[in-house]
Amino acid sequence: MVEPIKTLDADIKAQSLDIRTDVELVAIKESLTAKIPRVTKDLKEFRLFPDAKKKEIYESLIQAGEIEEEPEDATALSLANQSKVDAEFQSQLQFYTNKVAKLRSIVVLADKEIELRDAKLVVRSI
Repeated sequence: MVEPIKTLDADIKAQSLDIRTDVELVAIKESLTAKIPRVTKDLKEFRLFPDAKKKEIYESLIQAGEIEEEPEDATALSLANQSKVDAEFQSQLQFYTNKVAKLRSIVVLADKEIELRDAKLVVRSI
């Protein structure tokens, strides 16, 4: 039982949850728990509507001056533009995927830190 607590403790410390007061831990947990549905919604939109998201990306890349707008008579994106749009889409999809996982992980760790403190398995000098 000691080894899992050591590993858990290391993960908790990696997120600096060990230096938070009990009140701060609860606030962090509540804040991130409220944020998860919003970020999950964004991720869901990427998964369900990839073409709409790619259109948004295309328009934002034009706005940023990173790509040239396609001519009025174009029927498809140029290979260069398509490549940049696809790369940005994959980057954003991965960002949201990682963000949801990270938020969930921190909520679990905050819960575990609270449990460890309540069970007096760890004593933090805060």
